[in-house]
Amino acid sequence: MDNNTDGTFIIIVTYNAMTWLQKCLQSTLGHPVVVVDNASTDGTIQNIEKEYPLIHIIKNDINRGFGQANNQGIRWVLEQGAKAVFLLNQDAYLEPNTISTFEQLSDQFPEYGILSPLHWNGTNTLLEKKFLLYVAQSAPFMADLLKKTPWKKIYEVPFVNAAAWFMPLATLKTVGGFDPIFFHYGEDDNYCQRLQYHNLKVGIVPHASIIHDRHNNYSEVHPVDSDAYFENWTKTVLIKWADINQPDPVDHLKKQLRRRRIEQIKAILLGKRKRGLLLCREIQITKTLLSKLPLSRERNSTKGPHYLY
Repeated sequence: MDNNTDGTFIIIVTYNAMTWLQKCLQSTLGHPVVVVDNASTDGTIQNIEKEYPLIHIIKNDINRGFGQANNQGIRWVLEQGAKAVFLLNQDAYLEPNTISTFEQLSDQFPEYGILSPLHWNGTNTLLEKKFLLYVAQSAPFMADLLKKTPWKKIYEVPFVNAAAWFMPLATLKTVGGFDPIFFHYGEDDNYCQRLQYHNLKVGIVPHASIIHDRHNNYSEVHPVDSDAYFENWTKTVLIKWADINQPDPVDHLKKQLRRRRIEQIKAILLGKRKRGLLLCREIQITKTLLSKLPLSRERNSTKGPHYLY
C-alpha cells in the first residue's frame, strides 16, 4: 500500500469481479486501496493476493451487499487515519489526477459532501447512459454543454450513483455510512437524501473522470410474482419512505396495510389465488418496513458516524 497520499483511501467492494479486476486495480496504483469482498467464487481474492499484495482485503463469508460492505471498508480506513474516502465500483476505472482534483476542490468547497467525476462508457467514447440522467438534472451543466461555455469547477445535482464518490471525513462524521435497511440498490439514493437533510450538497466535477464499464447492466422487467420483482418493489418503497426530508410515513403505511388486507380477503373470496399470494407478499414486506423505518428515520435525522461503529 502506497503511503504517499494526502489521506484519501480508495474502497472497492467486489463480488465475482474478475471481468473488470485488472483494469480497475491498475487504475488505482499510487493510492492506498482496501477491497471488501462479498464472498466471491471466481478467484477474485486469490488474484488480488497474488498480483496486488499491498492491497488490504476484508473477506466476507457471505454477500453483505453494497452498502454494508462499504461501511466495513470505511470503518477500516478511518482506523488508518483516512481524511477522505473514494468509493469505486469494481466495474469502473479511475482516470489520472481524479483523486488529487477532488482533494483540492473539497478543501475549496466544504459544502459539498459528495463529489463525483464524469462517468464515461466502457469504450471511453460517450457519457455513460445512466449517468446522463443524473447530470441532466443540472440546468447549468446542460446550458454550459450546449453553449460550449468553459466548465465550472462543480455542478450541483440532487443525486449521482455511488460508482465513484469522493467523501471527505466531515461527511462521514455528519451523515455516517450507508443505512443497512438497504441491501443492494437504493442505498445511494438514501444517502443523498440524508446529505440534503444535513445541508450538504452533491456535486459533479467535469474535470475528473472515470470509465464505467457497465456492460449495459440496466434494470430489467421482472414477472410480478418473482423475488426480483419484490426486491425492486421494496427498494422503490424504501427510497420513498425512508427519505427523512419527507413527513413520517407510518400512518400512511398503516392505512395502506389495512387496504391491502381488505384486498387480499376479496381476492381469496373471488378465487383469485395468485392475486391473493401477491398481496400477502406486499403485506409481509410492509409490516417489516413498519418495524424498521422509525428507527432508521430517527437515527438518520441526527448527525453522527452512524452505521460505522
